[in-house]
Amino acid sequence: MKSEALVEWHHLVGGSFIAKVNRFAAMVEVTGIERYTYIPNPTPAAELLTPDADVLLIRMSPHHKTKYRLLAARIGSLWATLDTSIPNVVFREGIKRSLFREFIGRTVRKENVRLGKSIIDFQLSGRRITYVEVKSYTLVVNGTALFPDAVTERGSRHLRELEAAAAGGAQAFMV
Repeated sequence: MKSEALVEWHHLVGGSFIAKVNRFAAMVEVTGIERYTYIPNPTPAAELLTPDADVLLIRMSPHHKTKYRLLAARIGSLWATLDTSIPNVVFREGIKRSLFREFIGRTVRKENVRLGKSIIDFQLSGRRITYVEVKSYTLVVNGTALFPDAVTERGSRHLRELEAAAAGGAQAFMV
């Protein structure tokens, strides 16, 4: 399923996490009813998926096995994305609406841009070449989101490529 189709904002609903059923499923309370819900990211996310945690879901079309897909969970004042297909959509929309003060006045020039041996999520407009890699996180310790939340050679390579680009005069961000 394309992430664009996933984020139909009027289909978003809030809920309360009950328990994991397995790596890809959970029980979530939505409007007072327990619902079997798809978890697109098999990470344990033990710090996030605790009983009664606030969660954000999207209502799926009737042909899906589950009625809901888990998008994010709240820990304190932070929302952590559990669906790795969503952050790029949110970032792109945030750029359009000037929601990120660091990028006000910028537009998305290109997506999925080759940088060294990596594909970086965004190149933004501006006087200097600006690369932005958008990452999800599911590890929160003492109220701080941490990345990487699992061993990832690909994620580490992305960060090294951004570091090299910045050393060469580009702007580089991880969001």
